[in-house]
Amino acid sequence: MNILITGVSGFAGSHLAEYIAGHVPSAVKIHGTYFHLEEAKKNLGPLFSKLKLFHYDTSHPETMAKILRESSPEIIFNLAGIAYVPDAEKDKFLTYQINTLSVDNLLEGVSKICPGAKMILISSSEVYGKVKPDETPLTEKHPVNPHNIYGASKGAMELIGRYYFNHSGLQIITLRAFNHAGPRQSDRFVISNFCRQAAKIKLGISSPRLEVGDLEPQRDFTDVRDVVRGYWNAAIRGKVGETYNLCSGSAHSIKKIASMIAPLADPSIEIFQDPTRLRKSNLPLLLGSFQKFQADTGWKPDIPLEKTLQDVFEFWMKYEKAVVSCK
Repeated sequence: MNILITGVSGFAGSHLAEYIAGHVPSAVKIHGTYFHLEEAKKNLGPLFSKLKLFHYDTSHPETMAKILRESSPEIIFNLAGIAYVPDAEKDKFLTYQINTLSVDNLLEGVSKICPGAKMILISSSEVYGKVKPDETPLTEKHPVNPHNIYGASKGAMELIGRYYFNHSGLQIITLRAFNHAGPRQSDRFVISNFCRQAAKIKLGISSPRLEVGDLEPQRDFTDVRDVVRGYWNAAIRGKVGETYNLCSGSAHSIKKIASMIAPLADPSIEIFQDPTRLRKSNLPLLLGSFQKFQADTGWKPDIPLEKTLQDVFEFWMKYEKAVVSCK
């Protein structure tokens, strides 16, 4: 079986490749696309030399067609994209190019070259936009109502997928992933950022003060290793044409996350709200239901939040120790 993962060098993409390589029979051959070579080497580690990798610029549909012909995929996971909301806001045209139009390039190629391939499109809970507490937990029936460019780009991607499902009969499953965290995630994301700060404090690199921004938003966090297991479950057991939430079913405030991470470094650590970090969220609460996905695939999250935080902290401890040893 040939598998293609677009964005295999990214945070979730590298974990997905790792999961498939470790849990699926060796008869599976994993192909992947990347844009930054150094990111691919860093995140994929030993897998880098074992996968068939293609450099891919999303603005060139002919390149994607060539990749599809060479990889002959039976399952395709589309993980390539801009995932950081502030980056999407800074350059909406690039965001639409990468998150939306590139998916059209991919699906057009699939329709012509490998129309029987199963497509797993990774969307986001950001498509739901601002919701009221009494509207949660969100189910897949909740209206798509994005409040930022990132959410809009993913909502548009979903519509493109629906077009190719209806018009070309492609085997498409869409997953709306809620917030996820784990080792190797960029420190631009809140859990990774707090854990990196905590690691520096533990190592004596920084003073014992955890700097935070807005503590009020509540998010539904899932461990990335559970998330990518969900991606695989969708490909094997999901129903073609369906859209599923992929989440933990529990919401935690950023304040609670900070209070759980701080003691990993120092029980007496100060949690300091830095005015320069304050970025008022227009999405105060995101909480989802995974009942539909569980009913169809049997998936449920297994890794507790405490382990996720501990593992991300240890990842940054190892990283910062290596940085110190190189100086």
